Amino acid sequence: MKQQKILCMAKLKKAFGSTTLFVLAVFCQLSSTAQLQEVETSKANWVTVGELKWLSNTKASLKYSASGNDTTYQLYMQDAVKLKNNNDRTIYQYFTIRFSGEDNTLDKLYDLLIAFFDNENWKNKQYEKTFRLGDEMVLVQRFPKVTTKAIVLATKNNSIVFTEKELKKLFGR
Repeated sequence: MKQQKILCMAKLKKAFGSTTLFVLAVFCQLSSTAQLQEVETSKANWVTVGELKWLSNTKASLKYSASGNDTTYQLYMQDAVKLKNNNDRTIYQYFTIRFSGEDNTLDKLYDLLIAFFDNENWKNKQYEKTFRLGDEMVLVQRFPKVTTKAIVLATKNNSIVFTEKELKKLFGR
């Protein structure tokens, strides 16, 4: 078997020349490893502004990453809709909204959300806000609970409920 390989290589060398054979061997080697190639990436340093946790479960977190003159914020939130698997265990879904910090977006967002808890706005049952945050359209409405006031922040596919106390903690206030 080994002699057959040597004979085959000799015939290929004679037919194509040693340079072509070398290039072919290198190409074969590269193509065999090119299917999976690990790439080094630079990771952004995300700094936590605020986080809402209950035991080991994260309800929401607000983080930012600064690069150059721009700051990117990331709102990571647990969807209010809970799913159950075949073993009747709760499956948590999460969604993220990323947005730029230009034009003081973070403070404007906080002011817009916390305004829902003002007595005048809370009494107005029609009070709601729709806006674009990053690439997402967001709708915010009152969400009366039995023991406290709350708001629901909803995107096209997901939603989350926040109390005033939770918003203050999330925004680090």
